[in-house]
Amino acid sequence: MRHHITGAWRLLIIGAMLAGNLAAIAVVHAQPDFLDAAFGAVWTQSDLPVERGTVKRSYLWGPALFVAPDGPKLPHTEPYRDFEGGQRTVQYFEKGRMELTTVENGRVTAGLLVREMISGQIQVGMTQSQPYSPSGVPVAGDTQNNAAPSFAALANVATLMPDLHTAPNHTGGMVDGALDGSGKPIPLMGVSDPTTYAYWVRETQHNIATPFWDYLNQRGPIISQDGKTTTGSLFPSPFFAVGLPITEPYWIRATVGGVSRDVLMQAFERRVLTYTPANPDGFKVEMGNVGAAYARWRYGPVADAIPAATVEPTSSATGSLLLFTAPGFTPDEVVVLRLTAPDGKTTEKPGGTANAVGITRATLETNAKDYPPGQYKVNLIGTKSNQTRPGTFALTAPPANGLIVQALPGSGGDPLTVFTLYVSGLSPGESVSAWISGPTGTAFTFNGDRMQTATDRGTILQTIIPKSLTVDNLIGPWAFVVQESGANARQGNVPFLVNAPPRAGI
Repeated sequence: MRHHITGAWRLLIIGAMLAGNLAAIAVVHAQPDFLDAAFGAVWTQSDLPVERGTVKRSYLWGPALFVAPDGPKLPHTEPYRDFEGGQRTVQYFEKGRMELTTVENGRVTAGLLVREMISGQIQVGMTQSQPYSPSGVPVAGDTQNNAAPSFAALANVATLMPDLHTAPNHTGGMVDGALDGSGKPIPLMGVSDPTTYAYWVRETQHNIATPFWDYLNQRGPIISQDGKTTTGSLFPSPFFAVGLPITEPYWIRATVGGVSRDVLMQAFERRVLTYTPANPDGFKVEMGNVGAAYARWRYGPVADAIPAATVEPTSSATGSLLLFTAPGFTPDEVVVLRLTAPDGKTTEKPGGTANAVGITRATLETNAKDYPPGQYKVNLIGTKSNQTRPGTFALTAPPANGLIVQALPGSGGDPLTVFTLYVSGLSPGESVSAWISGPTGTAFTFNGDRMQTATDRGTILQTIIPKSLTVDNLIGPWAFVVQESGANARQGNVPFLVNAPPRAGI
């Protein structure tokens, strides 16, 4: 028999989530209405025995969510470009999201919620995503006054691209990793039951802790297709609901119901698993409340956002020049650029000086030795105002021929914009031919000299202001071209755009 969740039940569920009280959520027994029978079949198999009290274990999906915490009603469809009409049916639960997909893909999939909250990239198609700020919601425990790291902080240890933050096979060894509140690895101390690694996943190169591997392979009371209670596997396959692991298991300190506890957590693509030795049997391993956290992140109230720093390009090869632009500083104040590398190490670089309207612009030259491939975080900090402007970027391996040619801002500017033209990957002291080509094909050199000499770092940097050039037609596509000489000469070029200046009053 299906029970409809009344408004009172919904308020009770949401109230428990807002308080961050996991125990309060666990005692709310309300079987949800389902947007599709396929969703109901998946939920019923594992969670109906829990709902009925047939078995003492935590929910795999939990109660349905109809509104985001502190936010609006949750949608029944979300954008997905590979489906007819560009939408797919979804339903949120406390611990995850179900998605209606094709029969070939199993009819029901679980959303990549954890990956999206860590990366700040929302999937809107098989290969398409849209940017969003990474989630500041804690990965486990209460939503407020909690020292646990946030989903965004897990970017310090998560595999968001191949070969980033991976680990060798430690099967049989003791779990020895811990994270502080900022998501940085720290020495493990004071945990009475550190447990062991049980399985290494080759696809993402991560070890799964024994409590989690046992949980994903457990058998117990389930509801079969004929509606009878039987004993079977809770998961069709170990990774069906959770996805592949994207971090190692780490011990953290999390506040749960106002009490600080040692919790072992591990992020998978779709879920977070937690192991709390102090919990009673059946509840030591639990699915984190990822569905509620995601709903809060994507659909909850929008706080006054901290203006972000613009990083251009957001993804490029190591050896590139990066341009940082950020508003909101005190005019003429010095700004520091604080950079956090993929390994968590932090350095400070010059961040420029804010102009008369409080905007700072700074550049950073990268190289393979000091800037390995991976995800980077940046924070521009005003030395007087203490204003911060966060941003992110990614570096990939250098191109095969080693030559990088750039024009910044690549997104274009007007005739008064200062364009920075940059080349790296040359031999120190090498002379190359370099010029810019305007919309009519007219070629311009730098200070009347077509030949440019590389620095001792193998780079060339020049700036131009289109308005300063003696040419009638400035508006349109331009190109920066570099040509080596000799038998094995390399050539590179990059386009950039000069737009019409903005009209007065617009």
